[in-house]
Amino acid sequence: MIRIKNTNIYTNENLLEQQNNSTEYKQQKFIKSLLKPLTEANIIFASDPIQEERLSICKSCEFYKNEAGEESCGQCGCPLKTKVSIAEESCPLKKWIAIKTQSSGGCGCGKK
Repeated sequence: MIRIKNTNIYTNENLLEQQNNSTEYKQQKFIKSLLKPLTEANIIFASDPIQEERLSICKSCEFYKNEAGEESCGQCGCPLKTKVSIAEESCPLKKWIAIKTQSSGGCGCGKK
């Protein structure tokens, strides 16, 4: 005599439903929804020489911060790698200016 302990039959549809209801799946979906506007944005980046010049100016500024290898602006708090790379960004102290483009991007700090 054969005894069947588990009478649940898992089909591909059942497994997919379980996967879609998992916490990990929901977290991944949430993160993707947050990043979607950023990945679809038309961000225009400054050229490498401009980025290097901007970073050089920042490094000589009294508000330059480098904590555990993370460079940031002590005035606006933005990570410098992001701030100097986006064409439409500018220094909050006007030490370097934005490059006008047709994009309305930026790093999102609101302190262009």
